[in-house]
Amino acid sequence: MRREGEYTFLELAQRIEAGKSYHDVIGTTCRKDGKIVRNPDRPYIEDLDSLPFPARHLWPMERFRQYEDILYLATSRGCVYWCEFCSTVRMHGRKYRMRSPKNVVDELENLHKTYNISKFTFCDDAFTVDQPRIEALCNEILKRGLKIEWNCGTRVDMLTKELLAKMKEAGCITVWFGVESGSQQVLDAMKKGITPELTAKVLGWVRELGMKPIPNVILGFPGETKESAWKTIKFVEKIAPDDVGFYNVATPFPGTPMYDTVKEKGWLKVTDFDLYDTTHPIFETPWLSMKDLGKLREGALHHFYLRRAYFFDKRRRFKLQTAMVVAANLIANAKLKLRRK
Repeated sequence: MRREGEYTFLELAQRIEAGKSYHDVIGTTCRKDGKIVRNPDRPYIEDLDSLPFPARHLWPMERFRQYEDILYLATSRGCVYWCEFCSTVRMHGRKYRMRSPKNVVDELENLHKTYNISKFTFCDDAFTVDQPRIEALCNEILKRGLKIEWNCGTRVDMLTKELLAKMKEAGCITVWFGVESGSQQVLDAMKKGITPELTAKVLGWVRELGMKPIPNVILGFPGETKESAWKTIKFVEKIAPDDVGFYNVATPFPGTPMYDTVKEKGWLKVTDFDLYDTTHPIFETPWLSMKDLGKLREGALHHFYLRRAYFFDKRRRFKLQTAMVVAANLIANAKLKLRRK
């Protein structure tokens, strides 16, 4: 099944259950009589409100809650940007399709009442593309008196200080950002469309309002050097000294312009997709070897989390969430070392 799967999966299941042929289901690629058949793409789902909420009642919810007392939901699909490394647009298209604020808060309220959970993560790639919609969503949360906490991810050029204040009032405690790099040259190569100066300004707003900014970074994009990578590492420590999301390794997912570039240049060294997890170096360039990139990521994690200021700043508390982020990064780092051996 390619791209969005709800209606494709439903039709496929119905065909198989009825014992009918399924080789012509649109949105699928299959094998028939030893040949690969690629059926046409299924149109994107325009009315996301028409989709039912996930059938969480079929999940072992109590077992999940032994590990994490938080639920995830998405309120939109697609993106209006075209970053060189991102597979989101290739999966969900450039048109930004959204659920209505009422529909989203209906799901939040249902989950809150059904499972007595008050912590949520919005998994949208860019939560605040439509800022009036997010303001309306926050107002709906406040109108219903929902006492919840939530976090989201977005771009630094899709926020105002006023919207951040409204989000905090409605329960937002953390905002994840695709900072990607502290080098303008690397950002331009990514076609990210932002500047380090804007990033520093917006993350400053988040901290000023008493929320937590968490930057995500990509190391090793084509054109990256050791010098530009360390510039990024030090930039992140300056703008978000409390927590960093992930130091990701640039990963050329098929279908992205970055994949086309590294393959065309002969830089692609790994074709085992089990290793396309954003922690393993996949390609190397004239400016940066795979070995050096692995060391840079390892060094970035150690540099961030082993700083004296990180442990001994008396103004902050070492909360469980922070400990979990540290542990996750160190475990990933240890796995990477073992894999190299």
